[in-house]
Amino acid sequence: MKTIPIKLILLFSLLVLIYSCEKDDNLIIKEGYLKTVALADAKSFLRQSQDEKNSTPEGNFITSISDEINYEDLTNTDEELAVIDVKTKYKNLQSKVVLLNINNELQSVVVGLNPFEHSTETSFSGEMLITSINGNIIKAFEIEDNVFVAEYINNNTVHKNHEPNKNKNSVNETAKNCWCGMSNCNWCGELDEVIITSGGSPSPPSPYVSIAHMYPTGGGGGLPNEWDFGGGGGHNGTHNPDNPEPEENPCDKINELESDRAFKRRLLDLEENLSLDYETGFLINHNDVPYDPIAGSPNTDEINFNVSGTIDGYLHSHVLPNGNSIFSPDDIEALYLLYNNGHINNTGTFVISVVTGHGTSYSIIIDDVNAFNTFSQNNLIGDNFSSFSIGYSAQSDLLENLYGIDFVSANEIAMLQALENSGLSLLKGNSDYSDWQKIKAQGRQTVDVGCN
Repeated sequence: MKTIPIKLILLFSLLVLIYSCEKDDNLIIKEGYLKTVALADAKSFLRQSQDEKNSTPEGNFITSISDEINYEDLTNTDEELAVIDVKTKYKNLQSKVVLLNINNELQSVVVGLNPFEHSTETSFSGEMLITSINGNIIKAFEIEDNVFVAEYINNNTVHKNHEPNKNKNSVNETAKNCWCGMSNCNWCGELDEVIITSGGSPSPPSPYVSIAHMYPTGGGGGLPNEWDFGGGGGHNGTHNPDNPEPEENPCDKINELESDRAFKRRLLDLEENLSLDYETGFLINHNDVPYDPIAGSPNTDEINFNVSGTIDGYLHSHVLPNGNSIFSPDDIEALYLLYNNGHINNTGTFVISVVTGHGTSYSIIIDDVNAFNTFSQNNLIGDNFSSFSIGYSAQSDLLENLYGIDFVSANEIAMLQALENSGLSLLKGNSDYSDWQKIKAQGRQTVDVGCN
């Protein structure tokens, strides 16, 4: 096969990653053009990939696939990337499959990182290889201190000359002096020249890459959509009932819910699962998993789960025909058990939420941990819990059957009355979970109240 001569132009620069790496980056501006891949679709993709890997274990580019799916933020949009850790035939790379719906089509790439020895969590130096699921190279980058210093694009040809160029100086101490500058000479045969322009600004505090380098995004302009490929941080902690965390302003907690894109995405996933005959849910920040999936048994109206260590909250669904339209007494008891057994990481930020087949959604936050502890001792233990549960059901039935209040409103009023002086606040969500209002019972109706 004829070898096509290639000229590589490498321009070192101080390019800010928050902007595009090239003038012709394709940026997304159409409303609804980008969509988060639903959890069910991501799981289907994962199963299909596992089946393909198992059918030809010796020949696959991807050699190992994690069974966990994480969702990570994009800049300038509420949509998120579905990210799955994998291992590929390039064993030295830290690789992830990254999924996104673009123009109603699921797009997938593998992003592999080869960090250099001087790379840190906040300042990435190394190589990035972007390939298809089958291992076909799309692009490659050399990065220094979060700055893209060289880019290589696929030339759609086969190049057999993989020998190092002994006259070419390595970009840094880790590269192998291949003629294309990368540490793996086998990548060179699929790469062509590129020009990186100068940005003239210091590098940002986190490593970002534009999705225009990862997917066929079409035309555009406007603000770039970028991914922090370095990953987000987390936090660890313990809960001590004798020394509770400082209380936070309820307004701050409500505002955090409304602006938390990952939280809203998980609630949408629960909504998509309401047609199932069992409950589904997520434990928040459990065992280093941001949203750890849980599920009940088929044809039941309950969801049992085990917690290892501490969590920051949990979300779950109530499915038809028998699921309640609001939190059940058992949900309130579960909150107390998590608190009493030391599984709540921080009472000041802990949240439980429910999405129901009745078209309703609610969240509970702890506003006064001392009041909640006292309320729990008096209502959620032993025979007292039986009285609490029976009392709630009786009040709901009374409101519906005697006063003619509809089923959903009757449940809402009865639960608010049952939680009076509990130290808990009940929040009601709107249809897309972007607005949460604190509510209280006023006579035989509910009203929105300020969060203070």
